[in-house]
Amino acid sequence: MSTESAKVLIYDDNPDDVQFLSYLCRQNGLDVLAATTKDDAEKAVAAEPVGYAFVNYALPFVRFPQTVRVVAMGTVEATTLMQIVEYKPVSFIPKPLMLASVALGILKALGTYAEDSTYPSQIVNIHAMLRDVHSKIAAWTRVDEAAVTLLDSLRNFCHNQCPNGKKAGDIPQDEFKNYEFVAAISARGTVYCAVKNSCPLWQFHAWLQQQKEYAALPAQPVSLLTQPLEQADGAQVLDILARVVRAYDGAIHTLYEMKLNFCLHQCSCHQQGLDFKHGDTLFSSFQEMLSGTAHYCTNHSCALDFFFCLFSKKIL
Repeated sequence: MSTESAKVLIYDDNPDDVQFLSYLCRQNGLDVLAATTKDDAEKAVAAEPVGYAFVNYALPFVRFPQTVRVVAMGTVEATTLMQIVEYKPVSFIPKPLMLASVALGILKALGTYAEDSTYPSQIVNIHAMLRDVHSKIAAWTRVDEAAVTLLDSLRNFCHNQCPNGKKAGDIPQDEFKNYEFVAAISARGTVYCAVKNSCPLWQFHAWLQQQKEYAALPAQPVSLLTQPLEQADGAQVLDILARVVRAYDGAIHTLYEMKLNFCLHQCSCHQQGLDFKHGDTLFSSFQEMLSGTAHYCTNHSCALDFFFCLFSKKIL
């Protein structure tokens, strides 16, 4: 790889995405340049010729030399399709950025993703994907929620991200008496909540500590995926992949089984029968539906569901 081709420009105004992509590109041996404006991007390319560019196409258009392999990033909308085409990208990464799409985008930009469907090419692809996914997991370990136990992660979510939590300035004055104090110091400042005493998230938090199955789970959520990936060739790569997937699936299955157990037997919002309405959450087999014993949840703003949706997006 030449000096020029080993450089990548990340043209994006989202600092979190820039940091995420920068780390992953360095994991693939690339020197990273970053720009948040058109002027900065053009100056960076003029000063240091690059081989690759990750471009948020919602930003003002930047014309790159034909030798630059461009990866377009952004939301898919009809009004932006011409902007994507104008860049003639070698790959496209939809936003919000996800592990799988970023992994494929980097591989295609570097030209290391084998398009051939032969067995040797499949082995090359799987080995490369394993290596890249492992580096992306390493990037995720830098996130606060991944560096703590699951119980701490529940607490952090409540304080910093749960949509039920409100800052004092966001609460109408005549409704403030219905809110209770949650946290004085958080990413959002001082947080209050109107459903604190009946919140399923905190009920699950207390119940989880009493369960033997929880004690057997990895101490940190991120450790579900940080299985060691030894260097191997040929069929051994498939064995490694199968072992990692089994370990990951087993831990995730146990965690979600515990959530289902809690929802069915501990949560006051759980109902049984066929009187469910639009927006209710169903968790029943087809046979239970036929017999009239379907299980469903009537809480349309469940903090526990919000947490598990966020957790799934981060680790899957």
